Amino acid sequence: VSQSRYAQFLLYTGIRQGTEAMRLCWHHLAWHWADGQRYLRVWVDGKTGGRWLIARHPAIEVLERLHASQRDIQHLSFDELLAQRCRHRVFRFGSGYQPRSFIGAFRRLLKDGGLLEDHAGRRRTLYSLRHTYATLALVSGEVDIHTLSRQMHLDPFVYTTLLYHLPFADKPLGAQRSSKAAGKRTFQKSYGDLTSGVQSLKRGNDRKHFKGPDIRDYRDWE
Repeated sequence: VSQSRYAQFLLYTGIRQGTEAMRLCWHHLAWHWADGQRYLRVWVDGKTGGRWLIARHPAIEVLERLHASQRDIQHLSFDELLAQRCRHRVFRFGSGYQPRSFIGAFRRLLKDGGLLEDHAGRRRTLYSLRHTYATLALVSGEVDIHTLSRQMHLDPFVYTTLLYHLPFADKPLGAQRSSKAAGKRTFQKSYGDLTSGVQSLKRGNDRKHFKGPDIRDYRDWE
């Protein structure tokens, strides 16, 4: 169904729901080759202007399923669809209709799955998936903080907040938020703490103390 594909795509790209995702058209997608490996490149334009980002590989399968469900373009192969730069919206129903938002559908999906609130009683929203994307990227150790900030179009200084809530960011950041330069130094220190704590997190030792989005819940959707 379109709403679950929408949520999965947000999780695999980190783009903003609504302002960036709902405007996405098929001609905003293109293949990108680097070191003999093919990646999906996505142009998004919203709150902070336009940018190219690279989607995680599972996002391609999500898009292929969306493509197959849309009757007016399903006669094309996925490669043909990208090559022809089709200007239809990506997130719409098989009939071609695009709702104003998927917020209500996502809320019902979470409620039905018993995931509407996190362990602290905070209500999850579609925007939670953006934070989950950033958290998973940092915990994996596959991307550095400045690459992630370019991907998500945020100043690296913003991510001090996210790192502060991870269990291995053990230094208080409040006194160091007075300038972006200080924030960058804090990031370098905190990112080192983060990577050194990845193995213990993967073993589950610190998972009960995790104060960000509950990443286990969203992994079950893949």
